Amino acid sequence: MRSVIAAVVAFGLTCLVLVAVPVIALGSQSPTGGICGPGGTGQSVANVTLDAEQLANAATIAAVTQSRALPPYAATIALATAMQESTLRNITAAVDHDSLGLFQQRVIYYTAAVAADPVKATGAFLQRLVAQPNWTTRPLTDVAADVQKPLEAYRGLYAQWQPLAAQLAAQLWTGRPNAGAPGQGAGATTNAAPCAGSVGSNPAATLTPGPNGLTLTGSPADNAAATFAIAQLGKPYLWGAQGPTAFDCSGLTMAAWASVGVTIPRVTYTQATAGTPVSVQDARTGDLVLIPGSEGTPANPGHVAMVAGLDTGGALWLVDAARTGVPVRLSPMAGWANQIVTIRRIG
Repeated sequence: MRSVIAAVVAFGLTCLVLVAVPVIALGSQSPTGGICGPGGTGQSVANVTLDAEQLANAATIAAVTQSRALPPYAATIALATAMQESTLRNITAAVDHDSLGLFQQRVIYYTAAVAADPVKATGAFLQRLVAQPNWTTRPLTDVAADVQKPLEAYRGLYAQWQPLAAQLAAQLWTGRPNAGAPGQGAGATTNAAPCAGSVGSNPAATLTPGPNGLTLTGSPADNAAATFAIAQLGKPYLWGAQGPTAFDCSGLTMAAWASVGVTIPRVTYTQATAGTPVSVQDARTGDLVLIPGSEGTPANPGHVAMVAGLDTGGALWLVDAARTGVPVRLSPMAGWANQIVTIRRIG
């Protein structure tokens, strides 16, 4: 019992009713999964090792915060809170009482539909956050504790995650602003790992002179989204980036569809369920093509590209942001044929 209490004090889930979830020492975790995008294939951020699942959840928190036109400090508070409560894992089965999700929100107050859904849970946390007096200028741990309402002994635990949360917020925020706190630097540096997609890894073999000669084959929205993606050719891959000067794989596809007013999920494993499935034979401009990549699986694809169009020989080409060191490129879809796990039609 003493060791369990110690674990809870160190990493515990600090909602009003604590949930004793087994905690793995962060320093010993090895990167797993294969989410190409802000999740990458696992990263060391602020000297903390995070795997793809944790990074994808962090990306969701940052994206929801930004979509509500809140300042980066709100994302920093939310990320630190989720790190303390769940180590950035979406816990969907209550192990004690009725606390669920990234923020270990009580179902009795939030409902299971909200608490277990990362987007809705983040929104619910932010709604309560902005209701706190002077939250933008108060210390992170005080504001987080006022939202979460832990036992008094645990109110100060959120502060330990502020450096990690500030750096994550800066890396995942469009434009990469100072995300630490008012008057504080975020120290946002990126240790970019290769994106999970490794198809056509030889740039000389996959890059083409450009979109000239490609025929667009989709609907007007499909073609407009693909035109946006093709216009990014040559821009660098950057972990967590969604434009305008750099992209990761799912950031590029999300930005392309956002350019025509269509919202799709941020990371590959959720883009793999967006829209409707189509066959390889029916693929057209604008469709998303997903593969496991170097670290993903068929059930959890790690890399995504967009169908660009047909060349003069009738072959389909893809546009994607592959990995560090390889700019946004065009590559023949034939080179992906044996790896494709799903093709999703958005438009």
